[in-house]
Amino acid sequence: MTGRALLLLLAAIMGGAFLLSRVVGYGPARPASLGDDSVVMISAEWCGTCKLQIAEFDASGIRYTVLDYDTQAGRRAYRDLNGRVVPITVVGKDVVTGYNKRRLQYLLAQQGQTLR
Repeated sequence: MTGRALLLLLAAIMGGAFLLSRVVGYGPARPASLGDDSVVMISAEWCGTCKLQIAEFDASGIRYTVLDYDTQAGRRAYRDLNGRVVPITVVGKDVVTGYNKRRLQYLLAQQGQTLR
């Protein structure tokens, strides 16, 4: 991922994450910056695997922010990450495309979080 793409994703996250978490009710609102221990998920309300991943994150107490694909900020982030499917989850600097529980468990464990 290029530096420009990371900056654009960060701008989308900062601009939309707080508002989305309050308006849509997704995940806890908290500032996120790429490269730290943030977890950001691009999701869509119509996506079954997105709902499954959100349910697993919530049940496991994972700290994360959701960007809704059907918003301008979500689509911008999706485009910047060359998205082809949702969910797309950014864990620190690592990008997980689609639902990949094993990869998410590994990356979250690096942050001290446990995905059950």
